[in-house]
Amino acid sequence: MAIKVGGFGFGRKKSLRSAVEASRKGDIIDIRSRQLVEKAGTAIVTTSVVFEGNNQRIQTRANGVGVIVKSGERIVFRNMRIVLEARSNFLAIQESFTGEIIFDNVVVSYKRGIDPRDEYTVLTCSSQSASVTIRNSSFPVITAVVSQIQIENSLVGSVRGNQSQLLLSQGRFKQSTASNLVVKSMYSDVKGRVNASNIESYGQLVFSELIGGIYSLSFKRMTDKKENPFESEKKFHKYFKHDVYIPNKNIIQYVTFDNVGGDSDPFKIQNLIFSTLNDVVYGTLGMNVENSHLSLLSSNIPYFDYKNQISDSVVQLEKVEDNSQWQANGTISVSLLNSTSQLSTYVTGNSYLSAIDEIESYIGLENVKSQLKQLVSLAKMDSERRSRSLQVTKGFSMHMVFSGSAGTGKTSMAKLLGEALYENGVLPTNRFVVATRKDLVAGYVGQTAEKTHELIKSAKGGVLFIDEAYSLLPKKSGNDFASEAVDQLVMDSEEYRDDMVIILAGYTEEMKEFIEESNTGLASRFKTWIEFPDYDLKELLKILLMILESQGVVLTAKTQTEVLKSFKRIYEYVVGTGGKLEGNARYVRNYVQDLIMQKDLRLSTGNLSDIKDDELMRVELHDIKQVEQKYIK
Repeated sequence: MAIKVGGFGFGRKKSLRSAVEASRKGDIIDIRSRQLVEKAGTAIVTTSVVFEGNNQRIQTRANGVGVIVKSGERIVFRNMRIVLEARSNFLAIQESFTGEIIFDNVVVSYKRGIDPRDEYTVLTCSSQSASVTIRNSSFPVITAVVSQIQIENSLVGSVRGNQSQLLLSQGRFKQSTASNLVVKSMYSDVKGRVNASNIESYGQLVFSELIGGIYSLSFKRMTDKKENPFESEKKFHKYFKHDVYIPNKNIIQYVTFDNVGGDSDPFKIQNLIFSTLNDVVYGTLGMNVENSHLSLLSSNIPYFDYKNQISDSVVQLEKVEDNSQWQANGTISVSLLNSTSQLSTYVTGNSYLSAIDEIESYIGLENVKSQLKQLVSLAKMDSERRSRSLQVTKGFSMHMVFSGSAGTGKTSMAKLLGEALYENGVLPTNRFVVATRKDLVAGYVGQTAEKTHELIKSAKGGVLFIDEAYSLLPKKSGNDFASEAVDQLVMDSEEYRDDMVIILAGYTEEMKEFIEESNTGLASRFKTWIEFPDYDLKELLKILLMILESQGVVLTAKTQTEVLKSFKRIYEYVVGTGGKLEGNARYVRNYVQDLIMQKDLRLSTGNLSDIKDDELMRVELHDIKQVEQKYIK
């Protein structure tokens, strides 16, 4: 139903507030004349509605808020011109709101004559679950904390006004202009994800505590309103509304990367373009890179008036022509591929693996690795389809079962799977929570469901790994509240199927019994079953050498041959006597630990000052024989 506001005719509402109060879910509030919001009081939205502006002017009052959104699934503002008075906001999104706000063809400006310091953000948001979409719009100043934001074909931020700031979990930017803007993670412990393409800017951009990347970031020359270069410093200063907005010492700093990228996941910038025209009025500083892992591809960096800054960072350049100068501080690591740069001084041989590469590097587990890569690919494509409002794969859930013996890599692979989903934009965080029965089951009736629910919520956005999940199968005697935990798990696994991954892990036969005999809903929600096989002797020997190397143990050719033979004898003894090599890779780690302890025990009896460095790390034949005797009795 359309509720008309303003103009002439029967049944029309006089104010935006009265129209909102009369609205129901799905209604269109049809604005037919200029509106001075708050004249009749702030409009409070509690249901899904569309505000159709018909390109009318909507003006706030000083020191106030025009519209407050408390609840609703989808609130749309379209085709309107918003004029903000001093110290006012058009929209306030409250903490209780968990839906989507859409701005389409909305142009924001400020009333003439107000103090520039009183030009406030068009919207405020205190909800960590809200989603905001901005299309075909212009927001000179925006400051918001929002879980997800999409900006397309819009202007966000302006070098002539207050600094804008977006604190987010996930952000998508496309074909837009962004200037004087800080984009930063909304969390203190988890980096946000940004994917952007075809972005133009006049500078003063800051990307902080993020992963992801940008395809095509182009910095334009600062010009006046008619896009002419400034003829004098006086005209340059006059362009800005107030002295506090004049860039420090007439320096335009284009972009800062602060704590972006991860150890194995660089923040990628492809096709970075700077204006090559230096200006006589203001100086230019291209990049400031701090505590980051940055990958720069297919770009040209010109000479700037001031040196680029870099500190405590890892930078990878591929097909980059860098003609700028750099001021470096702290620890710098640089790799160059078909590139030229003054940073070549800091070139190192370090390489970084993505989570998928780390999964692939594991010894054995070929079927496991294949299944995980397929799951990541499907989830990545489904995430992209979902972001474009396309049909996603029906019945697909990322919840799964990892079954197999101890020491086969279930926990490690689960963590890497979470990292891979995070790196590919499927999960908003790389949060990884490990739990067992004690973390889910309480001692009294009614407490277990709440305890389980809170645990699951704590892993939202990441991976919850429940080890020895079969222990949640209710005991046949005595008071046992495990069934409450399972019931809550079934309920929450469905509710959060698009927001997190839950992995149930344990021994194969016990997990089969748990899934079959526990809550009937488990099997339908945990369809994906990945079996982790025991390692064979050949794989265990490879793992042995890998662990020895990682521990810095020094082996001669003779002792390396002997340690492999010794472990083979131990393996054949355990398996040959009808036993089982409990622990798999964990068994190997314990063996290596025993070797190191035996070596240190031998060395501790001598004069420490006489021991050379290589002796301190070297395992001898005697050590190998002594340890073997502990295992073969």
